[in-house]
Amino acid sequence: MSFRADLKAGHTAEDEFVLLLNSFGIKAGRNTATNQREMALYDVWDEHYQTYEIKFDRRVSETDNVYLEHEALSHSNAHFIVYKLDIDNKFYILDRAGALYAMELPQFKVVSGGDKWGAGTLIPVDEFRKIFRDCNEVFKTASKKTTTTSKVKKKAVDSDINIRPEQKRKV
Repeated sequence: MSFRADLKAGHTAEDEFVLLLNSFGIKAGRNTATNQREMALYDVWDEHYQTYEIKFDRRVSETDNVYLEHEALSHSNAHFIVYKLDIDNKFYILDRAGALYAMELPQFKVVSGGDKWGAGTLIPVDEFRKIFRDCNEVFKTASKKTTTTSKVKKKAVDSDINIRPEQKRKV
């Protein structure tokens, strides 16, 4: 697939995520920066001053793995990393620190790939779903009473895996 097609699919995923946030009563929009540096900081913002990096993995149905691109996630300043998967068209969320940490776990394979054939971590989709949270569940739970940033943040940070500092991949 070409870069232009990937970019278009990414922008569509960003628009869909904005609509998802709006459906939970959270005002949101896409980053409208015009210079490269500011565009790279995050993809979507919300009214609670939270920012999101949106990724669309369109090959999960072929590989059964989710590809976490090191350079893209490392350079983003977003509070949360959000992935849309082609196998279920759902969005999954984790705080940026948790996503960066998951990339370093030694049980996951590091390969070359992505837009620039840089390093990335392959996480089996079943393991990915234990680490990242389904956005519908996160925002539904957070909005039952009142949507607050702290509720969304807490729900997006919780995960089923127990990550200890000694598990981090040695570089």
